[in-house]
Amino acid sequence: LPYNEYRLEDTVNQIPGDKIFVDNPDSKWKIYEKTDPYIYKRLQSPDVDYNQEFGYKSVCTADGKFLIVSAPGDRGDTEAGISPYSQGTIYFFTREENDPGSSFNLVRSFTMSDSDVGTGRLGESLSISTDENFVTAGAPYANILSADGSSRTNNAGTVHMYAWSTALRSYEDFTTFTAPEGDITQGLNYGWDHVIAEATANSTKETTQKYLLISAPGYDDDTGKIYFYTYTPVSDDSTVAAWTQGTAITGGEPGKRFGHRMAINDNGDILAVSSISLGDGGKVEIF
Repeated sequence: LPYNEYRLEDTVNQIPGDKIFVDNPDSKWKIYEKTDPYIYKRLQSPDVDYNQEFGYKSVCTADGKFLIVSAPGDRGDTEAGISPYSQGTIYFFTREENDPGSSFNLVRSFTMSDSDVGTGRLGESLSISTDENFVTAGAPYANILSADGSSRTNNAGTVHMYAWSTALRSYEDFTTFTAPEGDITQGLNYGWDHVIAEATANSTKETTQKYLLISAPGYDDDTGKIYFYTYTPVSDDSTVAAWTQGTAITGGEPGKRFGHRMAINDNGDILAVSSISLGDGGKVEIF
């Protein structure tokens, strides 16, 4: 019988998949069936608010025990109540065993509060470091407060970093990054993308040789810029002092938004950066 007719006749198995019947002269026929090897689970948002965009970005650890999900449309809570703007929330889920189909449970969540007078969209970008000691979430539409606190710059952007805590067996709020004061301009979009390379094998939070790159494709009339940071653990577990900004790479042409996306290898010696433009197909540069 053709397969579609066989499926109608098969009232016993009721299992979808292609079947092969092999003749076995000395015994019964052998039947081989192609089955779906995956188990599907639906993870719903812990928040029932509308338009939060839960699942916009997600990353997970290699052992399958931690799942981090962003909801950049989440409006969050402010002192005045629920914000009318998209602040963004990062959710951390875990499970005891990484058996296929085992359920994840929410352990922590962090909601944007830096930009409660405007849209921040924390989790518009989301990444995990190569040895999984750090999770970074970008809020490229955050309105950044000036150093003297007198004004805010629209869509300047910020990045929040979360670090693995051996004591908590989870990730904790670690530090926040913004662009240098002289570079903060409207539409900078700092935090549009970010990558972290941990060059030391099996590194921990205390291991040196870590490289963080954060892109700001809106820099200088959409020319784009990438900020480079190195990591030095400090004895008092200070967070801001741990990361030091070094050099920066600037795009070569206005309007191309250099730093639209980035990828880096574990050693940190190969970096791929894409540029995008409405007028052409864009490009990727390898450093």
